[in-house]
Amino acid sequence: MISLIALSLLANMTTQDFKFTDQDKVTETPTGLKYADLKLGKGPAVRAGYLAIVHYTLRLEDGKEIDSSRKPDRTPFSFLVGAKQVIAGWDEGLVGMMPEGRRKLRIPAALGYGAKGIQDVIPGGATLWFDVEVLATTPPAQFLDSEKPVEQEGVKVFDVLKGEGEGAKRGEKVRMMYSLYAPDGKLIERGREPLEWTIGDGKLIKGFDAAATGMRKGTLRKALVPPKLGYGATGAGPIGPNQPLSFVLERL
Repeated sequence: MISLIALSLLANMTTQDFKFTDQDKVTETPTGLKYADLKLGKGPAVRAGYLAIVHYTLRLEDGKEIDSSRKPDRTPFSFLVGAKQVIAGWDEGLVGMMPEGRRKLRIPAALGYGAKGIQDVIPGGATLWFDVEVLATTPPAQFLDSEKPVEQEGVKVFDVLKGEGEGAKRGEKVRMMYSLYAPDGKLIERGREPLEWTIGDGKLIKGFDAAATGMRKGTLRKALVPPKLGYGATGAGPIGPNQPLSFVLERL
C-alpha cells in the first residue's frame, strides 16, 4: 500500500517539478530536444520499428495539464516508433528507454505541434513538457527471446500487458483496438475505431477469433496467425498468398 507521504511526494513531483531541476541530468540532442531520466528501466530498449506502450502526462510551460493517460478512465497509449504515428519529439525522445523507465521530455515546437498548434488546446509555437513512463516495448511481428508465446487454436499469442477480469469467450461480444503487420514489421492496417464483434460469429477470419479468445480487459496481445487461419493461398488486398499475419490487439 502506498503511504500518504509517498502520495504527497508524487503529487508534488508531478505538479511542481514537471520541468528540469538541479538534480536532473539533462541531455540535449542536435534537434533541440531535451530529456532527463527519472528512473532507468530494464529489458529491451525502445527503438525504431518497435511498439512502445506508455503512460504519459503532457503540460505546457505554465504547468497547465493538457492530457494524461494516467487518468482513471484512460488506458496506456501504444504506437509504432519511427512510423510518424506521433509527434517527431516522441519518435526521437523515447528511443533508448526500457520498461519501468521514466523520463522528462522538453519538446520544442518544431518537434511538436509547430507554429499552428492545435486550436483551443495547444498554442502555436508551444514548448511541450512530457512525463513518460514505458510499460513495455516489443517488435510487433516477432517474438523476443524473453517472450514465451503459447499456442491456442493454432495461433501463437503473447500478452505484452496483462489485463484484469474474465477472459473473453466464444459467443461473447467484445471491443478491441487492433493493428495488422507484415512479417517484416511493416504496418498494413491500423484500426482507427474500436472493432466490436462476437467471437466465433464467422464475420472475421478464424485466426482473429482465436487470437482474441481469453483476453481480459486491458490486455495488449501479440498474435501470429498462420495463413490457413488468415487469408489462405489467395491472400486479400495488400496481404499476399500464404502470408502469415501479425496482429496486436488491445481489449477495451
